[in-house]
Amino acid sequence: FLPLDAYESRAWRRRVRRYQRTYARGLDALADSAPGFADLPGPARDLVLRSNQDPDVAAMLGLAVPHTFETCFGAPEYGGNRRTRGWQAIGFEGDRQPRGYTRREVVDPEREPLPLLEVGSALAGFGPALTLATSEAALGLLASGGGDHDRLSAQVDSLLARHATVTRDLEARSALFRERGGS
Repeated sequence: FLPLDAYESRAWRRRVRRYQRTYARGLDALADSAPGFADLPGPARDLVLRSNQDPDVAAMLGLAVPHTFETCFGAPEYGGNRRTRGWQAIGFEGDRQPRGYTRREVVDPEREPLPLLEVGSALAGFGPALTLATSEAALGLLASGGGDHDRLSAQVDSLLARHATVTRDLEARSALFRERGGS
């Protein structure tokens, strides 16, 4: 496990406090709406939970159900599923090392370089300015176009029009600044 840095640690503590508040409000609302809930037989508790209209109870159940599944069936290294009993109960062998691989191949696999993606050539037809865009921006344009050339063309035209407007504004401000004696 990687240790959390200060930012991640604060974010995690905030999330846990939100969970705690949600559970506390939900349990309080459940106690108010169904006194003696814990003493009811299982089917009656299920009925109370299904029919309860309180939003705090619903929010608590929205956390409790996935947290229960994570605890019962998650990987044991995260603190639940002791001795893999949850997995055994459903006949799951667990997350085993891939068969046929050596420990070194799993722990320290050979690194294969990823193929280079030449985004510039894909956008070259839209003008030289776009081929100079960062690959992230260009990939974003290609992805948002969804493979539709007309949609991609419209997005590129819109970007170039905005660029032209900004350029004209900057040139006008620069000329005004020079006229007023700026350097």
